[in-house]
Amino acid sequence: MLKQLSIRDFTLIAQCDISFGPGFTAITGETGAGKSVLLKAIRLICGEKSTATMVRAQAEKATIEATFDISKNDPLKKILDSLEIDYDDELIIQREITESGKSRARVNGSVINLNDLQTLGESLIQMHGQSEQILLRDVRTHGQMLDDFCSNHSLLEKYSSLFSQWNQKKAQMEALKERAQNLAAQKDFLKFQFEELSKAHLKAGEEEELESLTSQASKGETERRFLEDMNRILESENGLRDQLRSFSAKMKQLALKIPRYDESLVLFQEVLDPLESFLKDFSSISPATELSPAELDKANARLALIQKLKRKYRTDVDGLIALTNTRKEELESLDNLDADLEEISHQ
Repeated sequence: MLKQLSIRDFTLIAQCDISFGPGFTAITGETGAGKSVLLKAIRLICGEKSTATMVRAQAEKATIEATFDISKNDPLKKILDSLEIDYDDELIIQREITESGKSRARVNGSVINLNDLQTLGESLIQMHGQSEQILLRDVRTHGQMLDDFCSNHSLLEKYSSLFSQWNQKKAQMEALKERAQNLAAQKDFLKFQFEELSKAHLKAGEEEELESLTSQASKGETERRFLEDMNRILESENGLRDQLRSFSAKMKQLALKIPRYDESLVLFQEVLDPLESFLKDFSSISPATELSPAELDKANARLALIQKLKRKYRTDVDGLIALTNTRKEELESLDNLDADLEEISHQ
């Protein structure tokens, strides 16, 4: 029910405040008194389009505000709930029109667009005129009228609840069907990726272990080559060991013939004895870490496979492991979709 109507600077009206009491209210007056202006203001409150000519001359804007009692208007409350507009037993609608013809509407302080305002207006006021019965001609209101006449509100609420549940199940089924179609189109691709990744048997930390192993093997190979070269210098014909022995023999011969070299021979022997011991021990040294060629080839091949998969899928080993699990779950989900669809269809 309309309780209060306030008008400011609207067409010919500078200011007007009208309160409506319970029951029937009649507004009378001679032609030009402003009866049609009041009806026009009410139509604007209900969502009718505005024009610049509606603003009173020399005014910046026109303002219309209406207060309604909606304590018994349950259909309207449902509309307000759907629009997420707060309300109590009163509803205040305000419409401002600028001198350019643009307008802004608010319902209980919340801005609302014109279409939603028209929807609210249809549940607030029935406008009757010559050859005009808006609600009777609007098929959207026929069901509500029939339910009101038959007092079907409890049945309507039950139906609305069941219909909402049905829509939810329908949405779930459509989502499952869409997912099934998308996954089915990718099934071969998903299966190929899963098989490729699962055959690799990737393990967390494996890449670091292999890199450490091959790095140590590389160092061991370098060590082995150096040891071989150094032993070749020592043990080859006329090598360092032979040269030292020849030098020692010559020194002894020289000392026998010329006694003043005895002291030099003693000093040389003091150096030679530990050197001989060192060379003997050095000859038996082997690399600290050494993989067989087959083991090294296997480790390098494994690293090459990991690097290939990392480049292909653009992620690290942990990401590859996670992707393997994801592909497995997607394939299992695809296998279970038919059962899920069957279950929902029987609910």
